[in-house]
Amino acid sequence: MYVKDLEMKSGYLEGECRRLSHVLHC
Repeated sequence: MYVKDLEMKSGYLEGECRRLSHVLHC
């Protein structure tokens, strides 16, 4: 459960980072 939560947060942060970088590139 703890590992799954970490994976979810990691994926969420990765998505946020990708979205932010996309906004910065535009």
